Amino acid sequence: MNFFEPYSSVSFHHKVATSPHPSTAHDRFGHDFTLIKGKRHYPASRYCGSHFFSRRRLRLKLMVATVIFLFFFLFMFDFMQLYISIFRFKLRNSLYDKGWVRCNSIRKEPAIFVIDTRHVQVVWEVNCGFEDQDLLVSWRVTDDPLDPEYHEYGITKAIAPHALDEHHKVYKAILGPLPVSANYTYSILSSPRQPPSRRRKLAEFTFPWHAKAHTMPTVQEPIRLAAIADNQFGLKTFQKVARNIAHRGQFDYLIHAGDAVQNYPSLQQWQTDFYDPLNNYQLSQKTPIIYAHGNHDEDLTLEYHYTRHDNHQHWPWFSFTFASNSVKVIVLDSNLDWHEQDAWLEHELRSDESRLAKFRIVIVHIPPFMEFWDPVPWSQGESEWGRFVRDRFVPMFERYGVDLVISGHQHNYERGERNGVMYGIIGGAGGDLDFDRVNNWNMYEKTRFHFHFVALEIGQLEDETWQLKWDMFDINGQAIDQAFIRSRPPLPVWAVDEQPNENSESSSLEDALDPDWEDSTPADWQDLELAAENE
Repeated sequence: MNFFEPYSSVSFHHKVATSPHPSTAHDRFGHDFTLIKGKRHYPASRYCGSHFFSRRRLRLKLMVATVIFLFFFLFMFDFMQLYISIFRFKLRNSLYDKGWVRCNSIRKEPAIFVIDTRHVQVVWEVNCGFEDQDLLVSWRVTDDPLDPEYHEYGITKAIAPHALDEHHKVYKAILGPLPVSANYTYSILSSPRQPPSRRRKLAEFTFPWHAKAHTMPTVQEPIRLAAIADNQFGLKTFQKVARNIAHRGQFDYLIHAGDAVQNYPSLQQWQTDFYDPLNNYQLSQKTPIIYAHGNHDEDLTLEYHYTRHDNHQHWPWFSFTFASNSVKVIVLDSNLDWHEQDAWLEHELRSDESRLAKFRIVIVHIPPFMEFWDPVPWSQGESEWGRFVRDRFVPMFERYGVDLVISGHQHNYERGERNGVMYGIIGGAGGDLDFDRVNNWNMYEKTRFHFHFVALEIGQLEDETWQLKWDMFDINGQAIDQAFIRSRPPLPVWAVDEQPNENSESSSLEDALDPDWEDSTPADWQDLELAAENE
C-alpha cells in the first residue's frame, strides 16, 4: 500500500507559504530570500544582481581614478621636484640673509676650480661665526695611483675669510701640488686654535685628478668632461641640465664657458642660480671646474670672489694640461681687450707643451664667429663685443694647430669647422634662446635651438692615436649631435720658431711674462712642494 501521495512537479514548484511566519525560498538566479508579508528580503551576506553590479562599478571607478592619479603624479613629478628644489633654494637663502640660521654653518658648499696643471682652488662660504675666523683645509691622496713616483702625503693649512657682508664670508684655498693621477680627498675643519679632538669636520669630498696618462693592461678609460654655458637666470632649466649631467655618471672635469649669473654683484644669484643647482647634484664639490668668465659675470676689480682667482698673476686667463701633457687647455677672457693677453696666448701656443700635445682646446666666452643675437643691440654696437677674439686670436688658433674652440654667449647650439679648427657654441644652459640670425659665416654644420649640454670623451685608441668624442644632449638627455676629432702629428719646430704673430707687440710679451714665468710659483706653493718632497 502506498502511504505517501507524491506531489506533481507542477504543484511542487508553485507551492507558496500560507503561514504568516517567514519562510526561505529561491529566486530564479538561485539567490536565497525570505518572504515576509509577501515581500522578498535578501540576507545581508548575499547580494542581488543590482547590488553586485553596483559594487563592480565602484571598484572600476576606483581603478580608473588610481590610474589617472598615477599618470598625473608621474607626469607632474618632474615639475614638482624642480619647483620644490627652487623653493628650497630661495627659502634657504632668505633664512641665511635674515640671520635665522645658526652661525658656524656652511652656506655655499665647496666648489673646485682648476687654476693650473698642478693646483686647484676650493671656494666655499659660511654665514657667520667662527670666533677666530680662520678655518682649516686639508687634502691627501685617497687611493694608491698606478704611478711609480707616487708617495702619499697630506697637507693642512689655515684659511682666512673675506667678508662680503655680515652673512657672507668667502674662503678660498689653493690645494696642491697635485703631481699624480689619483683621487684626492679634501676636508674643511673648524678652528685651527682648537685641539684636534674638538675640531668639527664641516665638509669632506673627493675629486679625480689626471696629471698623468698611465699605461694600462687594457684600453685606458677615456677622460670625460661636461661642458655648459649661459645658465644665467634660467634656474629651472639649469636644474634639469645639472641633473642630466649628474645622471650620466662621474665626469672628470666640468667646463663652464661663462655667464653663470645674470647680475654679477647679486649675492643671491650666485647662491641660488649657480652654487645651489651644482651643489644639489654634487657637481661642484666633486668635479674640478674649468671656468671662463663671461660678460655677465665680469668683475672689473678682478677679485672674482665666487670663481677662480689664484692670487698669483691676477689675470683671469690661464692654462693647464692633463694626461701627461696630452691635452692642453687654454682659458681666455673675452671681456679684456688687452695686448698682455695676446702675448700670453702666443707664449702658450708656441711652447713645447702645446706643440707636443695631442689636443689643444681653447675656451673663451664670446665666440669668434657669432650668427644669432638680438638684432637691436647687435646693430647698436654689441656686434663689436669680442671682435679682437676673431681678429687677433683666430689667426693664432689656425697657425698653432688649435683643435677645438668652445664658447657660449650665443644662446643656442652650433658646431662647425673653419681652416682646420672646430668651433662649438654651447650657450644653452638656461638663458633665453636666440632665434634671430644676425650674421652668416657659412661654416656651421649643425644649428639647434635647444637647451643643452655637451659631453666630451678624450682617450687613446688601440692604434695609439688619440680621439676626442663630442656629444650634445638636450635637457632631457636626448642625443642631438655628435662629432669626432682625431689627434694630429706634433707641430714641427719650425712652425713655432718663426717670429711671433704680427698682430701682437713684441714688447707686450716682455711686459706680460717674467723671464722665469714657467717656473714661478707663489711662496706658499713652493713651501708646500718642498714639504711634499721631504716626506
